[in-house]
Amino acid sequence: MKNKLFACLLAVLLIGCVSPGKKDTTSDLERLAEGAKGKWSDYADYGAGEIIDADTFLVRDSDDATTATGIQKEYPWSVMKSDLKTGLRYDCEDLAEDTWQGETYIIDCGEAANCAVGDIVYIDPSDGDPLKEADATVSSGKFPAFGIVVVAGNDGSPTVVMTKGCYRNDDGYNWTITAPTDFIYLGESVGTSTQTAPSTSGDCVQIIGYPINADVAHYDFTRPYSEVE
Repeated sequence: MKNKLFACLLAVLLIGCVSPGKKDTTSDLERLAEGAKGKWSDYADYGAGEIIDADTFLVRDSDDATTATGIQKEYPWSVMKSDLKTGLRYDCEDLAEDTWQGETYIIDCGEAANCAVGDIVYIDPSDGDPLKEADATVSSGKFPAFGIVVVAGNDGSPTVVMTKGCYRNDDGYNWTITAPTDFIYLGESVGTSTQTAPSTSGDCVQIIGYPINADVAHYDFTRPYSEVE
């Protein structure tokens, strides 16, 4: 009788402990595969994620999800373990010119002049095509900024916006890094960023990033903002 009771208790413990573990692992693998879209900017979407050996997690483009070759990226287990703990890492200093790595959204552009790569944008909730160029001036009210355009879109068409991550622009950027407070702010001209904090009463002061070097910025549009008194 005691042996039967012990076996029953053991079965309950195994069911209660192992099943949630499987569910969590699946969730982690799916999250890592999804994150490949942010880790590599030439990676359109993921269609499969699997551990193929002791050290490699493989993700494939959705067009090649059922094949063993084609567009695919290998995710070393050493990196995967770190990313599971800290979130996906961005190799900011190794970016090629005019490329990015980060977290993105696809939103319809609402600018008659289109949404260009590098534009700092905000969300206009009154418009069916809500993505528009942001600026920090009190008279415009086009703030806080939501993200930076990384894939351009015409008026009324889908646009890819990065809300957190790194972007390199050799021709357009020349950031200064001399102190820990050399932040990047939402600019007072539409669609721009600056390293000079707005100072006019009522203007928006929003830190949107920090320079990694002269050509690369790490953006984070989730920070709170304030208004100049």
